[in-house]
Amino acid sequence: MSETTPAARIHAAGGVVYRSHKGSTEFLVAFRPGYNDWSIPKGKLDPGEKFRDCAIREVREETGFSVAVGPFLGGVLYKTQNQNSKLVRYWLMQATTGSFEANDEVAEIAWLPKKKVLKRLSYTRDRALVETAARHIKDPTAGTVYLVRHAHAGVRDTWKGPDLKRPLSLRGYKQVSAIENWLAKQPVSRVASSKLKRCRQTVGGYADEVGLPLERETELTEGSSGDDLARFITLMVGEQAAVCSHGDIIGAYIGKLVAEGVIDGPLEWRKGSVWTVHTRSGVAIDAEYRAPENL
Repeated sequence: MSETTPAARIHAAGGVVYRSHKGSTEFLVAFRPGYNDWSIPKGKLDPGEKFRDCAIREVREETGFSVAVGPFLGGVLYKTQNQNSKLVRYWLMQATTGSFEANDEVAEIAWLPKKKVLKRLSYTRDRALVETAARHIKDPTAGTVYLVRHAHAGVRDTWKGPDLKRPLSLRGYKQVSAIENWLAKQPVSRVASSKLKRCRQTVGGYADEVGLPLERETELTEGSSGDDLARFITLMVGEQAAVCSHGDIIGAYIGKLVAEGVIDGPLEWRKGSVWTVHTRSGVAIDAEYRAPENL
């Protein structure tokens, strides 16, 4: 993961902390009276501090627990109460030693199983993190691919330049805004795209926002097949990846999942839409479609 950070933004890091208790997994959530919320432990980076080091420090300071650090779960973006942009990167952490004492930030903690944690947490983004963490704990090969069809790019036949340089339309940029706002609530650890301009424009700005490199991949580029996309997804083991490709490739891949009985459909992949594909060992186990108007 890149340690580069976008300018003019609050940078923070935290951890989804868990423990095994009486044969089940419990997650730690913290009550912050200053915000009147229940959330995942996190805090701002000190000058010169790396995200991972900050996550360990903040968890220890807020909860009193030392941790064994697991995989990077991804970054999320949101606006603070003061409307400042904030990027937070999270790691999976297993509690080892320690005990909680109330402090300036956190008045109370709770150890709860997943279903109760999801009800207790105040924010959708934190619930998405716990869902991701729970899948990793159950199976370290578990991953999620947010499969994005590039946004609207006008009419192919009326574009006079090389097709690989065909840009997004005004309608397409509006779709990009919706895609970015939706992805911002999901933990994402990698961003990949077709090499064509319209795909790079669809997810490139988001990659910049979360400080991750935009990986440009042949398997996602027009002319590839659904099987090529399936093979590429096998490389995303344990990742939460935003992946942008073309309608013919995505359509062939979704058709393949339907034919194999992994999903029932729908057979849709409209421009600006997202398929959320959950994987195990890089192989799809289920998927959910979101049309552009539902992002």
